[in-house]
Parts: sequence; C-alpha cells; structure tokens
Amino acid sequence: QQVEDGITNLAVGTVINRSLSRSAQSTWSLYHFGQDGYLPVQSAGNNAPYASDSITSSDRSEMFITVGSTSPLGTASNFSSPARPTIYAPSDLNLSVRREGETGFSGTSGSTPLVSSSLVNLQSMLDNKLNVTMAKELLTKSGSPTLQSLFSQNEAGELNHYKLLRIGKRLRERCTSEGGD
Repeated sequence: QQVEDGITNLAVGTVINRSLSRSAQSTWSLYHFGQDGYLPVQSAGNNAPYASDSITSSDRSEMFITVGSTSPLGTASNFSSPARPTIYAPSDLNLSVRREGETGFSGTSGSTPLVSSSLVNLQSMLDNKLNVTMAKELLTKSGSPTLQSLFSQNEAGELNHYKLLRIGKRLRERCTSEGGD
C-alpha cells in the first residue's frame, strides 16, 4: 500500500473486507475489485428467510467471497442468508461483541473479518499471488463440515483457519521447490 497525494493505492492481491452495505452499487464495486486482482470479502447478509435480495444470489458474486454466519452448534445461524455463501464463520448473536447501550456487531458482519484475516495470512504466505478463484477454492477445500454440508453437496463448510494455512504452507513449499511462481 502506498499513499501519493493523499490517495491510497492498494497493491493487487489486497484483501478488502466489507462487513456492511449490500447494495447493488456495492456488488458492482466488489465485482470490479475482484476483476482487478483484489480479494473482496462481503458478508452474505442476515436476511433469512428473505433471500431474494441476497448478495449471494447476485450475478456478480463470482468475483468476490461471500461469508455466512454459524451458530455455536455448527449450523448456519437461523438469520444467516440461506442462499449459498462461499464459506461460513462463527459469529452468531451469541458470539457477538455487545456493550450495554451500544449496537452489537454480530452475524455475517462479525464472521466476515474472520475470513478476511485468514486470507490476509494466506496472502502473506503466498507472496500476494492469490486471486478470487483460488481463494474460493482453498476456502471450500479447507472448510470444516457444518450440519447442513453433511446432507447437501451444495452447502459451504465453516472456516478452518488452521487447515487453510496448512494448505497454504504446502503450496508455498511446492512453488519454492519447483522454482516457480
């Protein structure tokens, strides 16, 4: 990241976390960030059972990562968008940050930074060579099963940071030993 004339220039491969705002304008900008080589990560929404306006059903979602919320039981939170996200992460209302008199930070907005931080760690291991397609595949392959994913081929798993970084470590070692990028 560089700052020139008051403008921040982000390096290609930078992870962009968007826990809030799921408007048509935000899906458009996330789509273009993904096309330009960044890793946009967006909360899937807490609009269950009304998924018609869900970000996961957007035609543009192929170029960004969507994150759902899981409950302490390892199931999708009852409010988490029922349309299939890329990955789930734990941040149910029971696992949220709340102070008396303040708005809580929970649900998919609370789970998205967990996925973003895991991708930042992975990007640092892989020298910023990860793109959206590769990130989605690695998140999917490394995800732990949820109750829903045990019964459905189309259901995302839950973020497994340890397994994701173990895969990243193997990828880095393989690229280093082969002398490639």
